[in-house]
Formats: sequence, structure tokens, C-alpha cells
Amino acid sequence: MNAVVGRRVLVAAVLLGAGSVLLGALASGYGPLSLRPDPGLPWLRVVSAFMGAPWTWALFGLVLGYAVPTVRASALTATGGLLVAVLAWYVAKAAVGITSWLEWDAIALWSAAAIVAGPVLGPLGHLARRPTWTARPAALAAPGRNGLDHEKGRGRKLPTERFCGGRGIRTHDGL
Repeated sequence: MNAVVGRRVLVAAVLLGAGSVLLGALASGYGPLSLRPDPGLPWLRVVSAFMGAPWTWALFGLVLGYAVPTVRASALTATGGLLVAVLAWYVAKAAVGITSWLEWDAIALWSAAAIVAGPVLGPLGHLARRPTWTARPAALAAPGRNGLDHEKGRGRKLPTERFCGGRGIRTHDGL
């Protein structure tokens, strides 16, 4: 994995972890960061809940595995990305004032979950890149991946090619 992809993974992980907390604090109808008094901003609460849902984090691990060229890199990238996102989540909670300190027990628990899930989700996301029938269950694990072949047929750059600078991210050719 090159440095550009590494930085993009780091930025995406921080955006997922801290972004969910920050959006939740802004959407809340109470607290120092609320944009509106009670009832707050319901649509922004929905976005925050979406970003904080466990399946969104699992999809994040799959996408990180899909975005790198090797199985080993997919496991390391997914694990590292999930760990950074967990840390960003709890640092943002403390920074925003939701908690008055870092919740080390919760950080340890969710970091352990990231260490267990990352080596599974990353290679599963990487497996979804292959054009074989045995890879189809992995592709179905990430519903957004199904639209990539449709876009590729129209001569457009794939979202993963834009994200990773166009290096080694194609689904059916060259890999």
C-alpha cells in the first residue's frame, strides 16, 4: 500500500469515527453544539445513526479490503482503518463533551472487535474483486459493489479508482 492510499484510509477512518459523533452532537436538540433547540435536526440524526451503525462499520472494512491490491494488505488495511475509526470515535466523544474522559474500557472492547473483524472483512472485501462465482457471496456482502460493473461498462472511472488514484483497483481486468 502506498502512502497516498494510507493517508486516504486514515482520513476515511477519522471521518467515519469522529464524523458520526460530531453529526450526532450537532443534530441533538440539547448540548453545547446543537444547531437547533429541541427536537434538533431529525435528518442529521438519521445520518449520524447510519454512520454509527455496526453494519456501516463492517461495510467500511469490506470497502477497505476491496481498495487494496493484495490479500495481506486488505487484512492490515481493514484492521488498521477500523482501529483508527474506533479511536477517533471515542476521542471525538470526549472532545465534544459527550463524555468527560476517554472511555478506555470501551476503546479496548471495540479495538478487540476491530482486531477480530478486520482480518475477516478485509480479505472478504478483496475477494469481491474477483470475477468468479465463488467470489459472488463476498460481493453480495457489500451491496454497493454490484453497481461498479454497471458504471465500468459506461467508460467511467470506478469510485475506487478515483479514491485510490486509479492504481490496481479494477474488478475484471489485469488482476
